[in-house]
Order: sequence, then structure tokens, then C-alpha cells
Amino acid sequence: MLDPLRWLILVAAFAAVSGACVGQGVGDRTYYPEELREILSCCGPRIHEAHADPYRYVSRAELDRLFDRLRDGLGTTLSVSSFIDSVEVVLRAIGDGHTSCELPLEDAARLERRIPIMPMELSVIDGGLYVRRDKMDFRSIAPGSRVLSIDGIAAEEIIRTLMDEAICDGRSRNGALRLVENDFAILHGMRFGFRTEHKLVCENVHGVLEQVVVHSLTGEEMAATRPSQEELLPWRVTFHEDRSLAWVEMTTLDAMALADADQRPEKFLGELLRELEKKEVGILVLDLRGAAGVDLGMAEQVFALVAQKPFRVVQSMAVRSITVPTWYRRAVPLDDFYASAGGRFALEEAGLYVLHPNDERLKDLPASYRRFEGGVYVLQDGLTREAAAAVGILAKRSGRGKLLGEEAGTNSFSYCGGRELLITAPNTGVRFTVPLIRYVFDGAASGPNELGELPDITLQPDAGSLVTGEDGIRKAALTVIEGLR
Repeated sequence: MLDPLRWLILVAAFAAVSGACVGQGVGDRTYYPEELREILSCCGPRIHEAHADPYRYVSRAELDRLFDRLRDGLGTTLSVSSFIDSVEVVLRAIGDGHTSCELPLEDAARLERRIPIMPMELSVIDGGLYVRRDKMDFRSIAPGSRVLSIDGIAAEEIIRTLMDEAICDGRSRNGALRLVENDFAILHGMRFGFRTEHKLVCENVHGVLEQVVVHSLTGEEMAATRPSQEELLPWRVTFHEDRSLAWVEMTTLDAMALADADQRPEKFLGELLRELEKKEVGILVLDLRGAAGVDLGMAEQVFALVAQKPFRVVQSMAVRSITVPTWYRRAVPLDDFYASAGGRFALEEAGLYVLHPNDERLKDLPASYRRFEGGVYVLQDGLTREAAAAVGILAKRSGRGKLLGEEAGTNSFSYCGGRELLITAPNTGVRFTVPLIRYVFDGAASGPNELGELPDITLQPDAGSLVTGEDGIRKAALTVIEGLR
């Protein structure tokens, strides 16, 4: 006799077969093999020609074999989305989170606004899939409930499939996990199909099994009906005066995002320092979970608040192309980059140009005479990337602060980013992004070079905090900090 869990999953699987599946309308246009091969002739050479570090995890010969295998396999018409899936097999071998093959702009806009997705936020905790929040506050499934299957497919299989398809820096499974978690509804729809409704088998917080139907909504529908919420500023501070502690949340280190919110980093940091002195704060926490930003100068500004000795973010920068590549006419212009690259980068070896050692970006920055002198903690997660990851790296490697949380999403040794070549392929409008600059962080990583910077103290999310609505990581961090006093 089947146990109740197995029975519910089988019932959901049967129901899913007859469920209403939406005609995707996203990347479903088909193209002939010769048209798709023309796209590959645009993509493959550009990676060899312009990508800042394409052979770190795969040799040039192996990369060519992967492209050849893909090209030879194009024997019939293929949809844009299926073609992108095939290209991403090659891109995952490169191991660079900034190299991408994306839907045409028209399809991407339709996906964002008009394709129905699950209006839920889910968390992956200890390998399980849990409900974090119902975006529409329908509360059809209580927060903290564990999702056992979706449309008859076991949650563990869904997570494994989506993680295997994620493109992230290096070999970071944690980075892949957080990317999947962050965009779960869209990634699930792209892989398993967009539906007007989804049948979930869940175990609620009381251990009772339930089958729940979740009705999908488009982006436009969610925007029109979502309960109004107060807009929080990207950078904000909370003072815990009973602990002599200031908690600074920095949800982004993107200069444009901060400008859109009318926040100026230098003004915010100056006022923060004055408040830290006025309130005689002894401990500063920089919460950088989920934060990113391409400009490493932002990392310099933030770390200068606490730096006690001269520092620099990177020890070297390199490019593999200082002249305009072929197919440049199909790219977003980067005339300023190519106009100055020849004067800034010098040939070190065949196909590799490094930044001149006397360049301002490689010089140590002096510590400010006005700075915070108390204890420093940096909190990060798998979505802490680029400039935000650099702040954690600076704090840990300089010995200035403790790094809390989990492995960062940006590679700890080097990463590719900064200026990027965005090429629109002919016929299909498929978009390729190729990063042009490789940054090598100053100092040595404490863990494997193929992973992100590892924390001094690991803090993982727990399902219990989803039930109460608490920030479990923040609560755990405060407990750890108190214990380290």
C-alpha cells in the first residue's frame, strides 16, 4: 500500500498531465540550421577574440570541440529557447557568470510582463524547497511549508536540474543555488513549462501533507494587484544602541541604482561616520547579502570607511583584445574603451594584455585619518558579487574584519566583468554578452581558487525563520557577534 506522501505526488503527477499549459510565446520561434549556424559564427569567434579569460577551466581545443559538436548537431529547425539551451552547455564549460546567451529583447520583455509565473518566493534550505513568501499575500501556502513536488516532479529533481543549468563563476555550487533561488519562478517556467496553474504537494509547518493549486500571474497582473509596500532605500542603517552596534544594509553597490534612489555614496558614508562617532558605536556590520555592482571604485569607497592601512582591490587587470573585434557593428558601441585600451594595456604574451603597473587603479589607497576604528563584520551570501564581494575580500584578507555568511558569488581569485561586449546576433536577435576585463584580487584566497571567498564563520538560513517572518541570518549573526565580544 502506498504511503500518503507517495500517493499525493502520484495524484499531482496525473493531474499535471492534463493541466493547462501556456503556449510559451517566449523564444518559441523556430529557425533553420543554416540560420543558427550563422549565430554560432558570431558567438564562438568573439569568445576566442575578446573574452578576458576563456580558457581557465577549458582549453581552447576543448572549447572548439564543444562549438563544433553544437554546430554539427544542428540538423533540424530549432526554437530560439532550445538553441540558447544548447549554447549554454558550452558557456557553462567556460565557468564565467558574466558570459551569457539571452533571449531577444522582445521575448525578454514579454517574459517580464505577459507570461504567467508562480507568484511565490521560494528558499532552498538543506536541500529542501520551502515557501518564503507569497508575493500577492494570498497565503495559499503558509510560509515555512516545504514543497515536495511541483506538477508531479519532485522538488529535489527540480532544484538539481536548474542548478546544473545555471551559469556562475567557477565551480561554485552555492552561487548556482542562490541564482536558482533568486529567479526560481522564471527558471522553472523556462525549463518545465509556463502554466496557468501549478499543483504543489507540500508539507505544512505542522507536518501535514497538502495538495495546493497555485494560480500563475503575469508581471503586469502582479504589479497591478500587489499590496502596496513602503519603498526602502538601497542603503540604510539601524542602530542597536543596547549592543553599541550599527547594522548597515547595502542591497546594491551599483552607482546608477543608488542615483535612481537619490542616494550619494560619499554623502551617506560621511553622515554614517559622524553618527558612529556621535553614538560611540563599537561594532559595525556591513550587510551585503544580494548586493552587486560592476564598479570596483564603490568597493574602495565603502572599505575606506574602516581601512586602517593602505589597501587596493586588485593586483592586476588584463584584456585579450585592444582593437575593435569583428562583428563590432552588431555590438553596443564601446568606442571609449577601445580608444584608450592600447595606451593602458601592454602586451605580456601572445593574446594577453595587462594593465600598466603604474596605473592609478593598481596603486594602494591610503587609509583615511577619519575612519571607524571599532570592530567590523561583513555579511555576504551567494548573491554577493563583484564590488560587494570585493568589500568582503578586503575586510578578510587585510584582517580588518570578520566575514560572516556563506561563500560569495564572485570567484575569489579573479573574475571577468567591467566593460562588456553586447552583441545582437543576426536573424534571431539573440544577445551574447562577453566580458572584456579580467580582475585579479589582491592577496590570497583562503579556499579553493574555483570558489567564491569563504566566510570566517558560516551562517545558513533555517526554515524556522520563514514561519515567523524573521531574518534568521541577521538574528544568528547578532548572536555570533555578541558571543565574540
